[in-house]
Amino acid sequence: MLGTVLRYILYIYLLLTAVFAWLYYLFPRVMGKSAPRYPMPDLYDGKKHCPDTVRLVESPEEGLRVRLQLIAAAEDTLDMAYYGMDMDVSTRVLLGAMLEAADRGVRIRYLADGFNGGLNAFHARYARAMNAHPNIEVSVYNPIKPGPWSFNGRMHDKYIIADNRFLLMGGRNLGDRFLDPEHAKGLVALDRDVLVENASWEDPEDRHCVLYDVRAYRDSILQRRCVSHARQEDNDESPALREELKKAYADYRQAHPEIFEDPISQLKENADPADALYFIHGDTNPGPKRPIVQRALFEALDHAQISVYFQSPYIMQDVYTFRHMRRLGKREMDERILTNSMYASPNAIAMAASRIDRKATRSSGIALWEYTGPNALHAKSYSIDHRISFVGSYNLDPRGAWVETELLLAVASPAFTEKLENVQQGYLEHSLLVDRENPDYRAYIRQCHHTKAKRRWTVTVLAPLVFLFKNLT
Repeated sequence: MLGTVLRYILYIYLLLTAVFAWLYYLFPRVMGKSAPRYPMPDLYDGKKHCPDTVRLVESPEEGLRVRLQLIAAAEDTLDMAYYGMDMDVSTRVLLGAMLEAADRGVRIRYLADGFNGGLNAFHARYARAMNAHPNIEVSVYNPIKPGPWSFNGRMHDKYIIADNRFLLMGGRNLGDRFLDPEHAKGLVALDRDVLVENASWEDPEDRHCVLYDVRAYRDSILQRRCVSHARQEDNDESPALREELKKAYADYRQAHPEIFEDPISQLKENADPADALYFIHGDTNPGPKRPIVQRALFEALDHAQISVYFQSPYIMQDVYTFRHMRRLGKREMDERILTNSMYASPNAIAMAASRIDRKATRSSGIALWEYTGPNALHAKSYSIDHRISFVGSYNLDPRGAWVETELLLAVASPAFTEKLENVQQGYLEHSLLVDRENPDYRAYIRQCHHTKAKRRWTVTVLAPLVFLFKNLT
């Protein structure tokens, strides 16, 4: 009798999971008249509207170095949010740097995603050790709960705000595969960030900088009921864990003293003037979201006259994306999409979903290039007319449009965009134009059919299975 009852309880739970964790997100919200719009007129007129500077942070090593310098340079506050965190070598160094900053009086507020964010239930020991420090507050967006309706509501944000002076935003998570290739296990994720310096950081009355918009956005998330702010007390293990993390940081500083010599000056190196900056974000509720970021991006791309370049680790389309990409493809411009080959990306499920839409992507008329390695692309960037760039967390897929919180930083800066496109040109040298008439592409596919047959069959088998779950991959 008890076994029968438990079996029916399990059936009900699985039914609820199907309804709320899957079907709930298959019916996206419409924009509606009240949805935020981002006309961003200052991006397009070519005039100087902004005194701030921007810096492209491209290599994994530079990503780690800049993060450590921001933490070392902070005097009052550090606001951080990250979707993913692997508890490995570079992460321990970063956590140790945060503890050192907190020891000298910096107030740190860290927002982690409840499923992938690292300082949550999966690394509860370290979360407790950090959260017990009086100057560190760890909050968790949509923590894991028994209710299945909470499974897919994820926070995909990645940024750091140091005092009122610096903003770092991009697509990188925390971990060796994003920041420390020397210690990475497996493929390195090639990503990028934008570092913004607020030119008026010393004037508390001047709040023109997008840094303040990001902070206001963050504060709005912290007010949501889906965010846990539970303070944790020390247990017997926490002090020893904090000392372990601080030692990892001290050892790293001793091995790399040059990183910490005048960090402010180093952060300002290679910065370019910005003509205009805009911060774009979507809804922050854990349920289905309006496609605010998606619409803002494509409305901006409609302003292009010369070129449109897409870069996303994978490409999945909904009806809106399909229509707009076809419309862009019909225009006489230099257009291209750069994404991973299914043999280069470690994310087999995402590549299976991309494979479903590959024909539609090619039919848009925009040249499709697939990166073949080494390592794998993880950056999400879009550029217009060699002078406007969008960098952030938004992948070109339905999950980014409808399911997760997403951010983009719009940058009007010819010098910055030139650097970004030069980096992409380097990736194109390791990419192939997807075209049956391209002999190099045909030869690559034949070779992979033999050398990477397991990946080929994995993606082929997964493709029809993930079709119904495409919004969630």
